[in-house]
Amino acid sequence: DHGNLTNGPEFYPNNAYCTWVIVPSNSAHSIHLRFTAFDMEEYYDYVQIFSEPTNGSGTLQLIASLTGSRIPTATFSVDGGDSMVVRLTSDKSVTRAGFVANYETRTEVDFRPRPCVGEGVTLTADHGNLTNGPEFYPNNAYCTWVIVPSNSAHSIHLRFTAFDMEEYYDYVQIFSEPTNGSGTLQPVATLTGSRIPTAIFSVDGGD
Repeated sequence: DHGNLTNGPEFYPNNAYCTWVIVPSNSAHSIHLRFTAFDMEEYYDYVQIFSEPTNGSGTLQLIASLTGSRIPTATFSVDGGDSMVVRLTSDKSVTRAGFVANYETRTEVDFRPRPCVGEGVTLTADHGNLTNGPEFYPNNAYCTWVIVPSNSAHSIHLRFTAFDMEEYYDYVQIFSEPTNGSGTLQPVATLTGSRIPTAIFSVDGGD
């Protein structure tokens, strides 16, 4: 259910072509991979991560292609019982330490809606917390939380207690969705950077 991947303890060789395949125990499992060390010759040697579908086609779907010496902060995932393939390749000169990564397989809890899949998550409780954590949000994320008041007399108030987005590239946006059923979202705020917003964001009238 969990373990480590590494090419070490020695440097990876020239002309390397190394492959690790992580296979979940059943179709209800997802696989999550996170790097704890990373050192590849930049732009010449790579670690690539693929998803291998369970349909038996053998077609690999590229998730990430990584190079350089910065440890990736993202957690890379595949879902629905797909396998994860990790591949290290190098050119004919210059080698480095390579990588160390931890992986685990998890059961998708009751297949409940998740904020970064499909239409996102709808919340109806009178109070609660929103977070993308505890892990870093992924690349190319599109995550949605919809807070629905219990009746038209209610307003919704949102206050941030932690905030860390890549400034000018990654954003948290807040919208009001009217009760008239038009589906038109009205922007309330667009936030980026690492400063915790001090404002309390509100929508009224049952929106």
